Amino acid sequence: MRHGRTVLFGMAFGVWLTGTVGAAEWRILKPASTPQAYAVAAQEFQKIYEAVTGARLAIVTEPDAAANLVVIGSDSVNPFCRTAVEQKIIPSLGVGVDTDSYRLRSAEKDGRHYLFLAGGTGRGTLYAVYDFFERQAGCRYFWDGDIIPKQAAIQMDGLDVSESPRFAYRGLRYFAHRSLDRFQAEHWGPRQWEQEIDWILKKRLNLFMLRIGMDDVYQKAFPDIVPYPPTNAPLPEAVARSYDDRTTAWPLQYRGGLRKHILQYARDRGLIHPEDTGTMTHWYSRTPHAFLEKVKPEFTPQSTRGYAEKTGLVWDIRDDRNLDNYWKLTQAHVDHYGSPQMFHTIGLAERNVFTNRADNLEMKLYAYRRIISKLREHYPTAPMLIASWDLYHPGWLGPEVQRLLDLLNPENTLIFDYTSDMPHWHDQVPDFREWGVIGKFPWVFGIFHAYESENELRGNYDAIRERMPIAAADPMCKGFVYWPENSHSDSLMLEFFTRNAWRPDTLTPEALLPVFCRDRYQAAAEPMLAAWLGALPLITSHVELPPEFRGLATFAGRAVTPKRTGEMLVTCEKLEPRMKAVPALCRVLAELPYGTGNALADRDMIDLVRTVAGRTFSYALYRYVIAQGEWAQGKADAAAVKAAGGRCTAILTALRDILALHDDYSMNVSMAKLQAIHPLNPCFEQTLKGNAENGYCRTYIYELCNECYLPQLALYTKWVDERVSGGDTKSPMKPAKALPMKKIVDGFYAKPLVEMTPRASRTREAYRAMMERLAEMTW
Repeated sequence: MRHGRTVLFGMAFGVWLTGTVGAAEWRILKPASTPQAYAVAAQEFQKIYEAVTGARLAIVTEPDAAANLVVIGSDSVNPFCRTAVEQKIIPSLGVGVDTDSYRLRSAEKDGRHYLFLAGGTGRGTLYAVYDFFERQAGCRYFWDGDIIPKQAAIQMDGLDVSESPRFAYRGLRYFAHRSLDRFQAEHWGPRQWEQEIDWILKKRLNLFMLRIGMDDVYQKAFPDIVPYPPTNAPLPEAVARSYDDRTTAWPLQYRGGLRKHILQYARDRGLIHPEDTGTMTHWYSRTPHAFLEKVKPEFTPQSTRGYAEKTGLVWDIRDDRNLDNYWKLTQAHVDHYGSPQMFHTIGLAERNVFTNRADNLEMKLYAYRRIISKLREHYPTAPMLIASWDLYHPGWLGPEVQRLLDLLNPENTLIFDYTSDMPHWHDQVPDFREWGVIGKFPWVFGIFHAYESENELRGNYDAIRERMPIAAADPMCKGFVYWPENSHSDSLMLEFFTRNAWRPDTLTPEALLPVFCRDRYQAAAEPMLAAWLGALPLITSHVELPPEFRGLATFAGRAVTPKRTGEMLVTCEKLEPRMKAVPALCRVLAELPYGTGNALADRDMIDLVRTVAGRTFSYALYRYVIAQGEWAQGKADAAAVKAAGGRCTAILTALRDILALHDDYSMNVSMAKLQAIHPLNPCFEQTLKGNAENGYCRTYIYELCNECYLPQLALYTKWVDERVSGGDTKSPMKPAKALPMKKIVDGFYAKPLVEMTPRASRTREAYRAMMERLAEMTW
């Protein structure tokens, strides 16, 4: 089992045809020599059919004169399909070519039965196979498990289905952070990646992108300059205790082989993987010291903070040598791992060159022109994706984006807006609606959803409901993507995205939840639906109630001023009706069938509960600060302040105990999974800790909650208790900056992960008792 992936078997309704019709057996007829995806489609039909019925159908390349046939592929690739059209067994399937449209068509002639599964591509034919088993066998596909009902037979007759996607490109990103196996793609080995790619196809996506670092691309591009790093020491470029420590768990040679396997497996199934090009230097794609020492590139000027280390600076592409070296990285990836099917650039993302806005814009426009000109020297017609991150942050104004559009060729360039759901970075920076793309320039609509630390349930559903119909109605919108900084954090959002990427007709989570719960939880559907609906008001409060437990040292270091308490009071008064519903919601959650053998339901129960606990803690923390402010003004006594702090401690303790109920939130378990795939660099535990504990990446992790968050909260509440007990009304208004918070963090790094293993009881009784306690702690 990887990621906790599960194959579930249940009973389905009805019994139809077995593997035979009359005396004739069924055969799977695949094309003899076509792209590999058609062979995979035949194998997938064989595998799932056997999983459902127990019968294994033979795969053949020539039609048996007597057998009933499952015909894989359209008449463009399968000669028998053409024969069937000419013999009037079926009409033309009309799926076209080089499209993701597909057709499921049953037929019968002279007592012989046929099932045609045909797509405009091999990838589309795979969609047809998976769709068939959804419709006819009740199969359901989730990132963490397929639900495969056991039944004696599957009905093959009576089908005539045509499907076409609204968007030409439908995909998602896998990002470079590391901490927990479930959420971070850099943790995954070959089997995990294979099941992930299979899931991508089952959900009818066609594009994915690895943003998981460079692996050994520098070594491939510059073998005489950049050696492989040591396998038993930190990376020379590593910055300890940060996400900038890019020391890999496994040797780069192994990671290179893994990357090759991933991308070949995906290509064999027809998936698109954009090739990164241009000024690709970023925190996860730093320049090795060996390259800097031997090549000595000059750097692009930079006026913004960040990327101070030379390894993170962009080479100055006004110099042809630097632009050529960037291209060598792209070409090395194409040659060793990828395919020049599509390209992608971030430009000069997340940084400004000059302080003067006009000069800065001119330099960024120049960079895009340089990057695209270099690409066109080698691949004149390949599509180019212009990533929207720089348009969002630091941010471009509408007229500035329009200047960029004027420089681009709409025949082979798309604005790749994966921030379509995001709130404005600041008031002056618009979203795609003011860029001038709608109806005028090819673009892609995208859900960013979450930064690395935001792995709880969430969703900018209001913004999506408002903006997605604009994309759906615009013929110039060519794609729909999901581009978060983590993976698998929100099973509901994944279903919401994949459904709308094919057909954008589900505008709210409420519209999806009944079907989602029925399909995913089976017998537990009804109580899980009630839990989801009850939790949605808190799930969608992520902007007002971010996970404040992540940064308690910073939180405690801010003065309790009237302005701060006033802002928190406005937030709390707005959210008070939602919080008053939490005790009743906790009792609904307490009745969920945790620990009864439904792995998918168990995972989502903990997701629901930790999200509720996390939001509740942030609300309690704000109330704690408000109480301190009221005490300073003589409006509350010391006992009220201490009680508010005690409530914070009780809720955060409950959150820790909730995280102990599932392996998804244990770094120690994640380390063990890494070790099981390939021997580890002995230094990697410190790297993993630094990748997880830094201020940007802290999140719902058991070890951090127990070893850092709770001890830091204890320091803070003890400090406040002493001030209010002393009666000095001025002291609590000062920030708690002198507290030894770093000592706690140092202890986390000094203690082995194996000594932090949770010892919680994972029984239904323990879960229910925990939820009852949480209900009593809330309002």
